[in-house]
Amino acid sequence: FYRVANFNKLAGALRTMTILKCKKGGSGGKGKCSLSSKAELILIVDASGSVRRHNFNLQKKFLLQLVRKQNVRNGRVRVALIRYSTGAQLLLHLSSNKQQVLNSVSR
Repeated sequence: FYRVANFNKLAGALRTMTILKCKKGGSGGKGKCSLSSKAELILIVDASGSVRRHNFNLQKKFLLQLVRKQNVRNGRVRVALIRYSTGAQLLLHLSSNKQQVLNSVSR
């Protein structure tokens, strides 16, 4: 679980999340991750009325960058996408198809 209080901090979060993944599943936290690392990412997008278009676009940009950096293929990394506002809506079940994940985030 990773959360930021300010949308402008998402860019820094990407580097932190990548390092944390490497420390847990990679080569001793030296910034290199093994291609055999497995993970399931559940991405939650805040689409509530309090999130203005600019911040919503920051979320999407962050998620696209995050997915592009992951080894989403052949079940190694699987990604699901949930949008919430007044309720939660599952947009994508866990998938290891990188293009499908990118397309879902881009909508």
